[in-house]
Amino acid sequence: MVQIPEKPFVLENINTNFLKEYHILPVEEGEDYLKVLIPEDFDPVGISTLSRALDKKIITEFYDKDEIERILYKWYEAQLD
Repeated sequence: MVQIPEKPFVLENINTNFLKEYHILPVEEGEDYLKVLIPEDFDPVGISTLSRALDKKIITEFYDKDEIERILYKWYEAQLD
C-alpha cells in the first residue's frame, strides 16, 4: 500500500494546475526520481513533460482517479475555500 504524504509536495517549475489537469499525485521524491500516483486512463504527455521539467525519472503507480482528485483538492484548493 502506498503512503500518501500528509502535506503537499512543492515541485520546482511545476504548477499545481498541471498536476490537477493530468491527475498526477506526487508521493515520494528522491535525488533522481519522483514517484507519482496516476489513474489507469492517464495521459502519457503529462508524465513525459514532468520528467523533462524535473530532469528526473518518473515512477508511476496506478491509483483511483477520484481519490487522486480528492487529495489534490485537499492539498491545493481546500485552504482557499
